[in-house]
Amino acid sequence: MSELAQNSAVSDLYNRHRDESCFIVGSGSSLLQDMEHLGRLQDRLTFVPSRLVLWKDIPFTPTYHLLAELVHINHRGTYYWPGVQERFLVTHRNINEEEWTYVPKADNAYYVLQHGLKGLGKKFEPFTNGRSAVCTALQLAMWMGCTTAYLLGCELTNTGHAWDVDDARNDVSLGHKLDAWKRAAADMKKAGRTLIDCTIDGNLSKHGVVDYMPLKDALDAT
Repeated sequence: MSELAQNSAVSDLYNRHRDESCFIVGSGSSLLQDMEHLGRLQDRLTFVPSRLVLWKDIPFTPTYHLLAELVHINHRGTYYWPGVQERFLVTHRNINEEEWTYVPKADNAYYVLQHGLKGLGKKFEPFTNGRSAVCTALQLAMWMGCTTAYLLGCELTNTGHAWDVDDARNDVSLGHKLDAWKRAAADMKKAGRTLIDCTIDGNLSKHGVVDYMPLKDALDAT
């Protein structure tokens, strides 16, 4: 794919969902506590990063699925999610692959904390490293025009997935994660956008970074 075609593919995403609300679903085990409501996400705009496709009991098919970490991108066949509207590879490496849309990400040395949350302006800039794939998904949702983003399954802990509550996660410290999300939330507020945490017992709301709203209430409001 030529550079022009790549730029066109990213440009075509701009404001596709202008002024819409979206749900960004992480892979945390807290999702198990919201099972009675998760099925309603089938009719909502959803962004799901990374490996949640491994959870065989997930009661909805996401609108969009993205991979943003090379360890997962290199095994993207394993994480292919049938039935989604579009699949994204968000990376600093130029990858041209059928059935995936490539979206540029800055080198891992460029962090949200220092360089800000991308996707909020009219000009595309490669997405910065937010120390989680959920933060990458948030930047894609912002570029696509969403004005309110609801997070769930985003505990910011180092253990537990919906498909394996004892599985280990990355070892980034909670403090570093919270700092990145503080910057992301501040950048969104400055741009007139809203971030809400629907994660049960999540660290973002517990530490006052983002306000909490039960998933049922968020679904009722959208």
